[in-house]
Amino acid sequence: MLCMTASVLQAEVTTKAEETGLQVSVWWLLVAVAGAALILVACLHRQRLGLEGHIRKSRVRAAAAERRRIAREFHDSLQQQLASAALHLETLQGALLAAPEMVPRLIDDTTAMIRHCQTEARLCIWDLHGDWPTSVDLAEALACWVEMRAAETSGTRVTFHSRGELPVLAEGVPFQIMRIAQEAVNNALAHARPAHLTVTLGSTAGIVELRVEDDGCGFALRSPRQPHGHYGLTSQRERAKKIGAQLELLSAPGQGTRLTLRVPATQPVHDPAL
Repeated sequence: MLCMTASVLQAEVTTKAEETGLQVSVWWLLVAVAGAALILVACLHRQRLGLEGHIRKSRVRAAAAERRRIAREFHDSLQQQLASAALHLETLQGALLAAPEMVPRLIDDTTAMIRHCQTEARLCIWDLHGDWPTSVDLAEALACWVEMRAAETSGTRVTFHSRGELPVLAEGVPFQIMRIAQEAVNNALAHARPAHLTVTLGSTAGIVELRVEDDGCGFALRSPRQPHGHYGLTSQRERAKKIGAQLELLSAPGQGTRLTLRVPATQPVHDPAL
């Protein structure tokens, strides 16, 4: 009897010890899991802080790049045109007495310069309210701008068409394409008096093609007297040269105007400061 009691007590002690050992093991397991969780949370927090820092730096770099781009736009377009307009006014002052026959031409040229400056200022302001277009959203950005411009225009039907998926273009190239399209549309609306104006953006065989076509009054390409919008045309040619693009202009009196820009997607950009 005593032997049986001792055996039972021994068994109970063994069971209690095993249960206590199991509880201790579970406790240490929970401690280990909690420690691992804390380490994971700390790592995730550090990673989040690093990502936020990277995003802040990216935003700062993007803002700096945008400021440089807008500064270039003001310098390349507004400042140069305003300087030329001031020079024309000085020449006009002397021509009033010395060469009165030059006065009408000087007045026309100065007026065209100032109007072009107004257009450039308006485009720069539009840029400040929107994002700089990339290859991905160029068609969308251009369609949005054309729609806005059409809503402001009476007497001319302005439409936009997009064809094909655009290839990846070098940084800054989509912006120059956008600018050329805007200048072409503004020139046509200001000077051609068209009933219809169509903007088409497409891509075939690695070539991005922009076409702005109107049925307005047109002008003689070989005329010694440039049309009133020729300062815009000069700016378009300069922009096309920057991105290694081909710019073609077709027009004739009474037969409208068609501007075509072809940009090779694989061709390196000529001017790094776009």
